[in-house]
Amino acid sequence: AWDEEYLYIAAILHSDFPVVASFRNRNDPIYQRDSDFEVFLDPLHSCHNYKELEVNPINTVWNLMLDKPYVDDGHEHSGRIAKEGDL
Repeated sequence: AWDEEYLYIAAILHSDFPVVASFRNRNDPIYQRDSDFEVFLDPLHSCHNYKELEVNPINTVWNLMLDKPYVDDGHEHSGRIAKEGDL
């Protein structure tokens, strides 16, 4: 669901695997080893300029924007690769 200001996402998650949550700071690389829930936003259905949001069980957020798929020489825009002064 969404309104003029927010996108609302809810999920009930179950796993047969151990739940791991070690990263605590925004844009820490939770995708490397933490259990996480991922949401991909691609309103044009193009795999270009899509946004990705990942959240681990202790609510650590990592997000990025990808201009095109990595296999098509895509470039990531995220806190992981941002340099000081980048917006």
